[in-house]
Amino acid sequence: MNTKLNSTLFFLLFLIFSTSSVQSQSTEARILEIRKMFAEVNSLHKQTSSSNCARGTRGRESDINPEGTRTYQKATRCSYAKGYSKVVYNKSGWEYNTSYEFYLKNGRIFFIYGVENGLCSTSEYRFYYTENGTLIKILDKTNNCDDILVSNNDEIRSSSKRTALLSTATENLRLAYQIAQ
Repeated sequence: MNTKLNSTLFFLLFLIFSTSSVQSQSTEARILEIRKMFAEVNSLHKQTSSSNCARGTRGRESDINPEGTRTYQKATRCSYAKGYSKVVYNKSGWEYNTSYEFYLKNGRIFFIYGVENGLCSTSEYRFYYTENGTLIKILDKTNNCDDILVSNNDEIRSSSKRTALLSTATENLRLAYQIAQ
């Protein structure tokens, strides 16, 4: 009886660990694929004329004020071969600027790269997505005012932080599409 119970437990543990191992391998394989796709989009961007791009701005850099009531925004939307596209959104205010790059294939986001610069700190975010548009993970790299690395490609696991970052990215993408028509 003990032998049968032990072999059943062993089999169940094997299934659990092998499934999580396969899932983590497929996640890592997807991230490697995203890195290749990212490089391909940027290579196409360098090779392609800017006629495949729509651009737009809101405000003027010279109008930015210390009260924060006027900002400068610009956006670019470009389409490339193989169903790739890239949307870039930049926003500048008094003592801060934000830049987000959205990478898409066949209209689905596969990667977002965002940089937020404050008065004396910088945060970089990388969002990785599955083929069907489900978020895999968000990585964070942050320097503080003393230029000390606070986080170095740490995965953001806090659901409230993930929700806030996704909300910011979604809003930036919405604004980019409005500006670059």
